[in-house]
Amino acid sequence: MVVNSPVLNARLDEWRAVANNGHELGNHSVYHPCRASLPNKDWVEAHHDFDHYSVAQMIEELEVANTFLKAIDGQSERTYTVPCGDMVIGADVLSSQQYLSQLNELFTAVKGG
Repeated sequence: MVVNSPVLNARLDEWRAVANNGHELGNHSVYHPCRASLPNKDWVEAHHDFDHYSVAQMIEELEVANTFLKAIDGQSERTYTVPCGDMVIGADVLSSQQYLSQLNELFTAVKGG
């Protein structure tokens, strides 16, 4: 779930009900950053361009999203689906190793790319 989505705020009681019925609220980040340098990504706003993120910035964003989701469902374990399947941060292929290794501390499983 992208926690800055207006749909989340508008339907918060429904999301709580879904969680109370046993469904996981998975993390999908706060801002859904994607790599604007890739084809068909002209819709990505400059301040959400994964090509300009740092590993530390993304980890912090995911921690914030986990905290927000815990406030909704009371759960501390969840999965993460990578926005746009982009596993590289800052347009540096080597950064993906740092990114992926730190996700192990935050999630039970990672889905994506």
